[in-house]
Amino acid sequence: MNAPAIQGQVVAIHGIVKVIDAQGHERILKAGDIIQPGEHVVLLDGATLTVSRAGGDSITVDGPRDLALTDETLTPQSTDKSEAAVAKLAPEAQQVLAALENGQDPLAQLDSAAAGLNAGGATDEGSHSFVRLVRISETLNSLSLDNSATTDVLVPTVQGETFSTAPAQAAAAGTTPISVSIENISATNNATPTIHGTGIPGLTVVVSNAAGTVIGSAVVGSDGNWQLTPSSKLPDGTDTLIATSTNAAGSSASATGTAIIDTTPPATPTVTITEHNDPNGVIGAGDLVNGKVEATVKLDAADLAKNGSATIVVNDGGHTTTLVVHSDGSVTGADGTVSGSYSNGTVTISMTPPAQDAAVTITATQTDAVGNTSGQGKDSGTLDTTAPSAPTVVIATDANHDGYINKAEQGSATTDTVNIGLPADA
Repeated sequence: MNAPAIQGQVVAIHGIVKVIDAQGHERILKAGDIIQPGEHVVLLDGATLTVSRAGGDSITVDGPRDLALTDETLTPQSTDKSEAAVAKLAPEAQQVLAALENGQDPLAQLDSAAAGLNAGGATDEGSHSFVRLVRISETLNSLSLDNSATTDVLVPTVQGETFSTAPAQAAAAGTTPISVSIENISATNNATPTIHGTGIPGLTVVVSNAAGTVIGSAVVGSDGNWQLTPSSKLPDGTDTLIATSTNAAGSSASATGTAIIDTTPPATPTVTITEHNDPNGVIGAGDLVNGKVEATVKLDAADLAKNGSATIVVNDGGHTTTLVVHSDGSVTGADGTVSGSYSNGTVTISMTPPAQDAAVTITATQTDAVGNTSGQGKDSGTLDTTAPSAPTVVIATDANHDGYINKAEQGSATTDTVNIGLPADA
């Protein structure tokens, strides 16, 4: 019956720890995973790994480090009693020890052959005899982290750079130098941006965030470039990205970059046409300022100053004007009918009144530096600056309309009838 394969189980893990099997395939370890003898374990800086062994005890290793777990590492050491026993000394050895204890010449107590004084006797030409005094028992530590066979290569991590093992270290490991780089991602409203970098063709690059969460991996192409799209959305703000690549010998390289994500739009602008709070939205003659229709648009001044902009569309009776407010406060797009100016977050719009009863509509949106656009602010009103026609007033009792009511017209009536007619445009 074959002996069961010796293996270790991950009990606890902190940070990023990878395993590379004999075929060069790598995986990220998590609690509960099994590690087979002969697999390379790579711990990044700050990582800690605890593995339970066959006997029930455990071993803990701290990073940065790479090592190979063997049967001896994964098996608790047991000592054979016969190995620790002291064998009975031969008579010659006892004589030598007794002579040493008494301060005598130990060689004088032996015959010449035993002492090795007559080398090259008649029957043992060219041979020597010797006395073994004692067998030394040695104890080996069951966990040896001497990485001379795999060359533990420590690579510093510096933002925005490419890291590679030194040629001398690579030569000792029997592999070509390893390196990896990752590009910074400038401010964007894309929460799953494409991440780019360079590395050694054929090797896998694993990208994780500062918390150690893996967000994706890619194989370096023959041109030395790699790219990937995160498996989930990156959070808003500045996030640290760590790219790591490991070769079959267990040598690792890492690089750090940043990603700035902004998916939050500016606040919706507030648009107000001066109507003196008319509940029906009528823009009357009393609402005009210096003969012009006025309106205001409230913007997010802080967002505008950070390379933002705002777009205001004015439609006055079918004539459309588009004003653009820039981050420096300038306003472009004015024509002979509509103009605008900006100050401290407020755009003031002035327009020539359109035709009587024409509708005036103003909409506004604001966009930040990375392209997030706010909701649309809107207001509208109807121009009515012409007074209605005068009403008509007729006193019915004044039959001849001479302005007098005589006795005949009054008759016996005690009241007079007055008819008031309202004009059609009232």
